[in-house]
Amino acid sequence: MSQLSLFGAETPATDGLFLAVLPQVHARPRIRAAADELRAQHGLQGRLIAADRYHVSLLSFGEYHGLPPNLVPDVMRAAAAIDAPPFDVVFDRAMSFNGGKRRTLVLCASDGAAKLVTLQRVVSAGVQKLRSARIKSQFVPHVTLLYDERSIEEQPIERIGWTITEFVLVHSLLGRGQYNILARWPLRADGVRLH
Repeated sequence: MSQLSLFGAETPATDGLFLAVLPQVHARPRIRAAADELRAQHGLQGRLIAADRYHVSLLSFGEYHGLPPNLVPDVMRAAAAIDAPPFDVVFDRAMSFNGGKRRTLVLCASDGAAKLVTLQRVVSAGVQKLRSARIKSQFVPHVTLLYDERSIEEQPIERIGWTITEFVLVHSLLGRGQYNILARWPLRADGVRLH
């Protein structure tokens, strides 16, 4: 959310907050290699997302000029009660999401996508009392690689998989390309099954 300055002009948001799953460390170089190959193959000019910022966003709590004081503790309390087991996921397709001038080049999953969707629903249900939560009615699990003016059609890529063992709370420093992990919650083998 933008805020008015003393002079009446809107100041851009500086802070975002969201829940996400992160690729395991061994998967990051393979994601980067796929991004490099796709960028070269299709002549894309957009700057690649840094490997330490790869994630699958589950739920956003909005953008602010400074995080509201109670937001992080409220999200942490709600997230701590979420119960789900670890599961495997495989990203094996690349495509562009078209939205305005910038197209988003992403990797999408076949194996494990349904469990990611279910995890997103479990997380959404767990934090639904928080009015700032932006719950997506249509959730397509993806890892963003870059933004570009051009788009590509869906195509297969070499399979990139890992085991999702946790989800995290991320404070995004908007416009600075920096993510701070504020909290982590493990997925437990005795958690409620994800169908």
